Amino acid sequence: MFRTFYDSGYPVIFHDNESAHTISSLIIGFLRDVPGSIFSETGFMRLQSIRGSGDDMLHKVKDILAELPPPYHASVNALIWHLRRVSDHREHTKMDARNLAMCIFPLLVGPVLVMINHCEELFPDPIE
Repeated sequence: MFRTFYDSGYPVIFHDNESAHTISSLIIGFLRDVPGSIFSETGFMRLQSIRGSGDDMLHKVKDILAELPPPYHASVNALIWHLRRVSDHREHTKMDARNLAMCIFPLLVGPVLVMINHCEELFPDPIE
């Protein structure tokens, strides 16, 4: 039903009792349909090549995010905050940050995990 509304150009409104799985499925479908990519080929390759841990990895991710054009940054902001909320309710959703990163961004698990776990620092102004 939500996908039909989305595909028809109607606003998709979720209610508080909506399943996180339903919302995540719609987001995954949307991401698959986006022409091009949020990250440039170079940015994607840089994200893929990030190694390390802790602050080093966080700073590398932060640098790459800072290079995104504002609309792309806003899209990543909204997506990562959604994933964070899903992982915050992992007892109900059965999806922690690592599972979400592996399902939605299998080639970028490490950097996406950093984004989810540090979204307050990376995206201090959440977009709802």
